[in-house]
Amino acid sequence: MGRPFERELSFIPATVSLAGMIQLEELPRHIDEASSGHVILVGAGGSLSAAEFCQKLFDDRGVTAQAMTPQSFIESHAKLHEVSVFIFTA
Repeated sequence: MGRPFERELSFIPATVSLAGMIQLEELPRHIDEASSGHVILVGAGGSLSAAEFCQKLFDDRGVTAQAMTPQSFIESHAKLHEVSVFIFTA
């Protein structure tokens, strides 16, 4: 029933290793630049949870941010002039 938890745990070392290879040097600069205007955070499933968490972090900085699903983003009529869009994906 379901996925074997022990098998899932065996992937942790490879996942941590992969995460350590991701280069994020530019991310703080992009976050600072985004903080001067409205922010839209797009994600689905677990990525939506990450987008909602990021919304909270922007809110804590006094920045207007909105998390939404890809479908909501596509259907919205948001004017994207001076809006920063972050797309979260697995």
